[in-house]
Amino acid sequence: MIHLWNTIRTQLENQKARIYEEIGHYPPPIAACDQQFNHLLEEQTRILGELARLNEAENNNLTADDPIQVLTDFIKSSPYIDSEIA
Repeated sequence: MIHLWNTIRTQLENQKARIYEEIGHYPPPIAACDQQFNHLLEEQTRILGELARLNEAENNNLTADDPIQVLTDFIKSSPYIDSEIA
């Protein structure tokens, strides 16, 4: 089961890296007025929240009566997890 948590963490970290790279290479025009740039900033906030939620779920998993259910619930509720993991 640890392998699944690590796989999920890797997927989320890869998404985070992709978002940060897009932001870092975004062209310099007026960024605050650019909807795509603002979308990237919102996505950055969401992925950081998802990583925090993963940490919480992983901690809850340690004391849960049904640790597999904690993992399954996280996978089903995350928009960033590839469907082949579920």
